[in-house]
Amino acid sequence: FLCGPARGLVACSSAVPPAAFGRISPLLFGMRPPRRGRLGADRSTQGAIPVLSLQAPSMSDPLACRNSACGAVLHPAWAFCATCGTQTSALVGATDVRFLLPTPFEGEHEIVVAAQGARPVQARIEWLELPAGVEPLPLRASPEGCSLRFRLREDLALSRTTPLTLHAVLITDDGVRGARWHLRQERRQGLRIHLCPETEGRLTTVQELLVLDWDSPPRELHLRNEGGRPVRLRAVEAPEGVTVSDIRGRPLDAATLPEWSVGAGKSALLGVRLAGSAACVGEATLRLVPTEGPSVTVRLLLPRETRGGFMPRYVVGIDVGTENVSVYGRDLTDDSVFPVPLEPGTTRMPCYVAFDDPASQEPVAYGKSAVDRLVLGRGVVTRDLKVHLRHGGQSYARRFGDVFRVENLLYFLLAHVKERVEQALEARAGAITGVRWCVTLPVLVEPTAFESLRRKYAAVLRRVFQREIKDGRLDPDTAFGFLTEPESAALYVFQRLGHDAPDLLKRPFQDGDVVCVVDAGAGTTDLALMRMRIVQGTQTFEILGEAGTDLPAAEALHSEDFGGRSADLAVIECLARSSLRGGHATPENVARQIGMLLGQGVPDGDKVRNRALQAAMEAKQQLCVPNEPARRIDVRETAWPELDRTVPGEITLRRFHVTVQPALDRILHRLDELINRCGLARRDVGWVFAIGGSSNIPLVEERLQALFPGRVISLEGHRSVRMEAVARGAVWSWRARLRNVAPLDVVVQVRQGERVQRQPLLFADRPLSMRPQEYQFELVEEAEVELMGMVEGQALRLTGLRVEAAGAPRPLSIRVSAEGGALRLEASIDGAARLAPMAWLA
Repeated sequence: FLCGPARGLVACSSAVPPAAFGRISPLLFGMRPPRRGRLGADRSTQGAIPVLSLQAPSMSDPLACRNSACGAVLHPAWAFCATCGTQTSALVGATDVRFLLPTPFEGEHEIVVAAQGARPVQARIEWLELPAGVEPLPLRASPEGCSLRFRLREDLALSRTTPLTLHAVLITDDGVRGARWHLRQERRQGLRIHLCPETEGRLTTVQELLVLDWDSPPRELHLRNEGGRPVRLRAVEAPEGVTVSDIRGRPLDAATLPEWSVGAGKSALLGVRLAGSAACVGEATLRLVPTEGPSVTVRLLLPRETRGGFMPRYVVGIDVGTENVSVYGRDLTDDSVFPVPLEPGTTRMPCYVAFDDPASQEPVAYGKSAVDRLVLGRGVVTRDLKVHLRHGGQSYARRFGDVFRVENLLYFLLAHVKERVEQALEARAGAITGVRWCVTLPVLVEPTAFESLRRKYAAVLRRVFQREIKDGRLDPDTAFGFLTEPESAALYVFQRLGHDAPDLLKRPFQDGDVVCVVDAGAGTTDLALMRMRIVQGTQTFEILGEAGTDLPAAEALHSEDFGGRSADLAVIECLARSSLRGGHATPENVARQIGMLLGQGVPDGDKVRNRALQAAMEAKQQLCVPNEPARRIDVRETAWPELDRTVPGEITLRRFHVTVQPALDRILHRLDELINRCGLARRDVGWVFAIGGSSNIPLVEERLQALFPGRVISLEGHRSVRMEAVARGAVWSWRARLRNVAPLDVVVQVRQGERVQRQPLLFADRPLSMRPQEYQFELVEEAEVELMGMVEGQALRLTGLRVEAAGAPRPLSIRVSAEGGALRLEASIDGAARLAPMAWLA
């Protein structure tokens, strides 16, 4: 007897038909020993351990007494109401028993039902249904219990796939007594006995794929025996460097294999571990050879460092920000790091692209040239490419046709970056050599939004390098990599900051140090927690957690979260409020005034808005000077000479801080949530590192110092580090030992008959620190819910569970969360939930 799963759900790892051999004993119930021997089951007192296996009882919900004047609640196992004595209408409780018949199965058989108590149980049995070929025998009682006996004739038709079922009622005199009853009442318990022929042992597994990593704990391989005889292993064929152990942690070898077995209808766990980084040459598969039945083969996905393959000479990190583009290179021969100038005299280029009419002979302009066109009001200037890519804004396509889709704008920008990189590398090496290109992306709240942005960048990179790909000089599957921006900045802090700015670090990093990165850019503010591990001199970086914001909408460029664009709008809001005196500064009037400053409803509104945002950005940079809390500027003299004279142009730093503080507080609250979600406290964070253009606002460091006193790395005087840490860190991603990063794409798959639905969940190189995600499906028929790993065009099962057939369409809720480098799959229906085995990825 197994304590049953939630109604409607059966986990694949444990949905094994229970089995017994010869004599089967039900589960013994009861919180205290009765005065007399007792049989059967009272659902309210479950909790003992079975001697052998029975299936879960198919019990109905408790019923109300038929006597309306009584209203007592009856358990369906009892035949009468203990309060008023009213008889129940019928037997509704039943216990399923699966009885395995050894071959040949004709002859006499018995099922022993154990008694719970010191005295024998007086019992009798009523056979309700006996198929042809089954002859009942008198029930035999003893102090240990009673035996249900029957004889099978030779002409009995018994299928190996469809069990033969006997229906009976076991009647005992161990019923409860009520206050008005002095006689012991009968207790009636239904039995369904399923006769099944004994089959050979058959070993199967839940997983088709196991993902192994350096120095990780053993991964759980879930096995089950679907046959009727125990299964032993004859051999374990594992690649070199991969060890397989039993549940006790002992390696399975010639000495321990004879002791290992899986009983009939039972499940077992094996531990699979990568012993070292020099493992596995050739096909990485694990093969278990049982003594009977087919072999079990599981594919192993090993760390990339063990594969070899593409080996570049240079690693180039590209940070396409909302306001600026930064590019750095790293020479792998000596680990030297150098900036790649995209424009003369500077390492950062404004992230703008400018066009004239397609019929014009004016070439496309980038960076400062595009800013000059913006100021002059000529042509069309596109800024904030990531914003347009994220939201799919196609305003330029409507104006110029398909030639100027947003992806094409990114193509022109990246083609310009590629040209400048090749010039810089050729000047250093004398020739163009192998390059690994690493592009950084914002975290973003929705994983699907992150994947959409990643796919667009990958498609554009393939267009930029189409000639190299066609000639076979570049493999897009290995030459392009992606990294989240705060993750890249954390790598820079750990691996390079002490070299570039040794005065910023009080001591070298040690094993267990946790760094928090606050990447306050122009579009988003992304957060990351990363821990360094040092084992025998080897550094491994654990990504404990990440949190992000969303890129603001392309039309308004306004976000509730803290970022450069929200700060620019705060400057404009300060101007709007300063022009509304007294009680006129209502929310409606302020919004109307902001719209006027941004050129809403005027001809060439896009150009007016771009110039206004550019002026606000320049004013913000001149206003935000540390250690000058009383600073004030007049934007007419600094950034906005054409501002309407009716609008006062003076802005104070104090008023600006008051305007941006609510958005900053929301981000810092999210930082606290991230720290708690990672199982840490603020005191566990050893270093806090604020980067990005918006971290230049003095309020950012002031608020962080209040939360993490003495642990904030102040970048005052290191503006280049603050603005370029993401690009500098991207070059260190090549072969960095990053843990808790997904090595493959993962999708949730729901299969209902011929229908298969897939929902993207997690993507390669994406940290496993995602928030729990929930998906809703309509359950029409029995379904398989699975986590599938997408590897080399194949979908391999990581883990899963089975949802039993629904009588009518019902909502099926699927929840996936990450815990310590593993994915947890949970399915819920009708309020009942079931967990699948963990899918280990990192």
